Amino acid sequence: MATVTLPHTFAANALAQASQVNANFSSITTEMNGNLDGANIANDSITAAKIVGGAVTTAKIQDDAISTAKIQDAAVTDDKFAPLTISAKTGSYTLTLADYNSLVTMDSASAMNLTIPTNASVAFPTGTAIKVAQLGGGQVTLVPSSGVTMVAYLDGTKIAGRGGAVVLVKTGTNTWLAEGLLVP
Repeated sequence: MATVTLPHTFAANALAQASQVNANFSSITTEMNGNLDGANIANDSITAAKIVGGAVTTAKIQDDAISTAKIQDAAVTDDKFAPLTISAKTGSYTLTLADYNSLVTMDSASAMNLTIPTNASVAFPTGTAIKVAQLGGGQVTLVPSSGVTMVAYLDGTKIAGRGGAVVLVKTGTNTWLAEGLLVP
């Protein structure tokens, strides 16, 4: 970390003026609030160990937004994203936060329900996209929990059949868009 230069120094047992002490605090505050960059961080790197809780969240990012300007080489490329997680299910299932950025596969010979929970139960961020695919012959029905609105073409609620898929996108607190191969 860079050295903070203080405008005033004090000797032991000497009186200090409040304005001088405040000027020193102001110098420290200025350095810590907004002036941290690679030059001020050991080894020019930010690691999970250097972040409170070890995780970068929107609350820890100015303006709650990640943009290309905030990425080192200003390029968002596929290699900077984690691969899609496969979540295999063989029976009825309710979505959980573990399904964020995943493909939920539903594989059974019997009919199954995929339940979309309320925001109070599972607080997916708005903009979450979850892919759902029917692998088996059992019909998959999308079931919004009470209080959840699902918007789908022709009010479809069932994946059209084996090999059919849908993407669920959270568009509001308790509102999801279902796009894909759905039938009423």
